[in-house]
Amino acid sequence: LRLEKRLPLAAGGSFALSSEAGGVEVRGGDVAEAQILVTSNRDDFAELYDVRFATPRPDRIEVVIEKKSRGPAGWFGGGSGRTEVQVTLPRGVSAEIESSGGGIDIADLDGKVTAESSGGGVDATHLGGAAVLSSSGGSIDGANIAGDLDASSSGGAEKPGPLDCQAL
Repeated sequence: LRLEKRLPLAAGGSFALSSEAGGVEVRGGDVAEAQILVTSNRDDFAELYDVRFATPRPDRIEVVIEKKSRGPAGWFGGGSGRTEVQVTLPRGVSAEIESSGGGIDIADLDGKVTAESSGGGVDATHLGGAAVLSSSGGSIDGANIAGDLDASSSGGAEKPGPLDCQAL
């Protein structure tokens, strides 16, 4: 599966992604749109997941990738496969990223960033604004974050994940 979507989004806008499928990578770049690419080697991806794109306002994009089934078979059945979500945004937007299907890797944005993972760690680098980072699925690594940083990790019941943050 390869699903690609491009939606206009100017600097100063906001982007939200909530994903139950795979890891998420977000990069800021010299672009004037949000570029979302979902790739999966699962033959049954379209049967297991819904992917929705919404633009509730001209300056906001919301993407939801969620499991269609909420029963035990939806959570534990269905074989294995690799799914990745890659997003490129204009550097000046703010981003709200939630992932329960894998970790989050986010870099090169100047707007406020909120990244919350219950499926893996959170890695955040080269952020120009404030960042709220949380993980219950792994460690948090942050470097070169210019704004205020709020980070919390509960990567295990007995041992919180390591936290390595450096401010500019």
